Amino acid sequence: MSEYQKSLKNEEEEHRDKIKKLENKHESSIISLQTDLKTQLEKANQIQINKIEEIESVHQVEKTHLEIKIDSINTDLIRNKELVQRMTSKINLLQDTLEKNKNQSDVLVNDKVD
Repeated sequence: MSEYQKSLKNEEEEHRDKIKKLENKHESSIISLQTDLKTQLEKANQIQINKIEEIESVHQVEKTHLEIKIDSINTDLIRNKELVQRMTSKINLLQDTLEKNKNQSDVLVNDKVD
């Protein structure tokens, strides 16, 4: 082999080595970027999960408050219904008493007239 051919072969080897180094560096960079991206996605997912859990917690508290208000309103409605029933009974009793008194008054007036 001539000196020239040896020189070409050495240059070719050097170029192959440089190409392999660049390929390895490129592959390493890709792996690093993939790892970084995966980490960022995991962090973003965790942030979203935390926000969803926070929103669900707030909604649960609001739901509980609404349930308590509904229970209170229902209790008030039951009490009001009972009060209306008692008042209606008293009104009916008063009307009956009024009617009896009127009848008695009519009888007394009629007796006096006679």
